[in-house]
Amino acid sequence: MMNYMPISIKRNYISLQGTAVVLLFILLISHSFVSNAESWHLVHDEQGVQVYWQTIAGSDIPKSRSQMTVTTTIEKLLVVLDDIAGYKNWMYSCQEAKLLGKEGDKTYVYTAFSAPWPVSPRDSVSYFTLKHTPEHKQWQVEVVNQADKLKPRQGYVRMPKLQARWTVHAINPSQLRITYELHMELGGSVPSWLAQERSWQIPFYSLVNLRKMLE
Repeated sequence: MMNYMPISIKRNYISLQGTAVVLLFILLISHSFVSNAESWHLVHDEQGVQVYWQTIAGSDIPKSRSQMTVTTTIEKLLVVLDDIAGYKNWMYSCQEAKLLGKEGDKTYVYTAFSAPWPVSPRDSVSYFTLKHTPEHKQWQVEVVNQADKLKPRQGYVRMPKLQARWTVHAINPSQLRITYELHMELGGSVPSWLAQERSWQIPFYSLVNLRKMLE
């Protein structure tokens, strides 16, 4: 017996089929985009610190994500992070760090970094914000570039972009999982090999030095 389907129903059925195909295609493209955007590859793994890179469109410098597990308390970590002048004791290539002031929940900081000859040293101006999520036992410090907040300093190249995020998860009361994400543009003229080198050295050695401060 021949199956019979009214023309109006058949048209709706075909239309629904077409819509489903389009939606499936969009979902596949979206999934591919997200996967590519979130792809990280390991570039350095030593002393309990892993550094990953992610390619950023339009930038010669990859975004880095470094992580480690450290035996300490959140209270001790927050004390170290709050000691801005002390950043030069653990942050890689940091020459100077100073508090510029506070506005609401934003803490403004100036930081100067050394560079090998003949490259000029760099500096940055940024603000920090702290967010605590108790239900996830997590703390997050966002670092946002504010290059125009302070007049240029003679002898230094102001970095036009610097964005970072510290994410701290309390595994237990005496053990923390620390993740540090960083992307920057150094500005001026910098050899590509040095830019690439610094993009893993800064997060790696900063975490290694931070561990020594905490344990």
